[in-house]
Amino acid sequence: MSEKKPFELKKMWQWLVYLYVVLPALLFLLGFLTRNMDMGILFARLFHSYCLYVVNPIPDVPSMTGILGAVLALGVVFYTLYRRDFRDFGVSLALIALNFLYYFTQTNYLLIRYLRFM
Repeated sequence: MSEKKPFELKKMWQWLVYLYVVLPALLFLLGFLTRNMDMGILFARLFHSYCLYVVNPIPDVPSMTGILGAVLALGVVFYTLYRRDFRDFGVSLALIALNFLYYFTQTNYLLIRYLRFM
């Protein structure tokens, strides 16, 4: 029998998919499924805060939003260039550009209406 290989996140684009897609989708799903309960409010607020403060790549210093997301995006770009992994750099840059467009066009606010914040 063959031995299973452990799941590892080795490339930066894999980390970006995890941070930009998987975690927000999980928080949104939990908030959506439990929106008529008290936990739904908690997950809705966690989703909104995570999206504003952690993965938003557009910094707004007075409101302190997007700073961590911009640092994360720049860190990924510089780290992939440092490692000279240009395929990883291209995919990571494309994911960062899609994430930037997602927040620049304010599409993130279309998802929030499906959650309850009371």
